[in-house]
Amino acid sequence: MDLRADIPRGPRLQYFSPIVARSRLDDAVTKIRILLVGMPRMLKAIIGNAIAAEDDMTVIEHIDHPSDLGAFTRRRRIDVVLFNAGDRAPADASIEQLLHTNPRLGVLVVDGSHDRGVLHHLVQACNNFAPLARSTLAAAIRAGAALRRI
Repeated sequence: MDLRADIPRGPRLQYFSPIVARSRLDDAVTKIRILLVGMPRMLKAIIGNAIAAEDDMTVIEHIDHPSDLGAFTRRRRIDVVLFNAGDRAPADASIEQLLHTNPRLGVLVVDGSHDRGVLHHLVQACNNFAPLARSTLAAAIRAGAALRRI
């Protein structure tokens, strides 16, 4: 069976270019908007590189000291917030307050030194993930953004 017979010829060929198809696909993908909070430089670089490798994710901003994180995430339409699990990690009460302020948000607390993280939602769900690899981080971000359409 000759599959080349199905390929359009002539001026219509430009519409089937893989480059054009790829750019249209990228335009059609709604990106998951991510905020990094209080990340050390090395962890910020590692997570930033992992997110940059994913077509459906983008880091909107990195902030060190959030003043009113709930209002900020609503105003900037953030889908997922990533915190470092170090000394300045938010307490569970702070995470719960943030999730009540912005119910569609996913909150990830990553612990680079222990190679794991925790995903929080407003609904009664708390998912651990390990190891802290590109694939598990991407899966956790996507799970954290699952409520963004609400």
